[in-house]
Amino acid sequence: MNASSRILVASLTILLLASTGCAPPPPDDTAPDAGSDADTSDVYSDTGDDVGGDDADTDATDTDAPPQPDPWDCDPQFELDDQRYSEAEPLDGADLADELHAAVADHEGQGYDDAREFLFEQLEVRDHGELECVYTDDRVEPDGTNTPGDKFNTEHTWPQSRGADVEPNRSDMHHLFAVEMDANNRRANYEFGHVACDESTCNWHRDESFLGPSADDDRDPIFQVQPERRGDIARAILYYSLRYDEPVSPEEETVLRDWNCENPPDDYELGRNDAIEQFQSNRNPFIDRPDFVDRIDEF
Repeated sequence: MNASSRILVASLTILLLASTGCAPPPPDDTAPDAGSDADTSDVYSDTGDDVGGDDADTDATDTDAPPQPDPWDCDPQFELDDQRYSEAEPLDGADLADELHAAVADHEGQGYDDAREFLFEQLEVRDHGELECVYTDDRVEPDGTNTPGDKFNTEHTWPQSRGADVEPNRSDMHHLFAVEMDANNRRANYEFGHVACDESTCNWHRDESFLGPSADDDRDPIFQVQPERRGDIARAILYYSLRYDEPVSPEEETVLRDWNCENPPDDYELGRNDAIEQFQSNRNPFIDRPDFVDRIDEF
């Protein structure tokens, strides 16, 4: 049978089947084909890989993230620095003190002349353009000297007569402040504390700072700082003790711990810490983390 004959027979067969209702069923479009199965499998396989990858990334992030500090009891709203001190975060007591000492010990002393120039021309100049005494309400405009207006000079919160007369201690900006001369002379090298006298009975007073006998122990005299700067002074002294391994008397330490708690760092003190870091390459950790004071047993 030639090709034309075969085609004719096939056509007749189809017509015959159609007339009797026996036509072959149409193809089932709902049946999955191999290609669709493969594509669907690939999609879910990819999704599974992505989920696994996300989990792995999340786990890695959780592991690498530094531990978060607990809120500070003295001021739960104070924003504690959780980036700079990750190595110190799990530590307490002497271990914490050692870790912080290592972080601050290699600062770059700039010399006393440069330190005072920086103090009076940049560091202590407030937004209103004047210098403010750390102990009183006195103000003076900077005049390019180390004794502005012949009224101010430099306060070493850790007195030079008690060891701060050598470098780099003498020029360490973290314990230097602008001060009115009479207030500086009155403070002298006395320890800090709460006085047991008032304006009429104290040896000296100016604004809310006083010199007189201690209300808490037998020290006489002691110097009481105005409330809005007590935390600044406390953190400066505790920094100096940590940095130079100098002990603080138990009586003074008790007061400084109280002052650190009652007068948290403000924006000025935080900015001052940043500026000092730029000048001498270290920070006062008790400004960034005042809660560390509570976690060190003794200074």
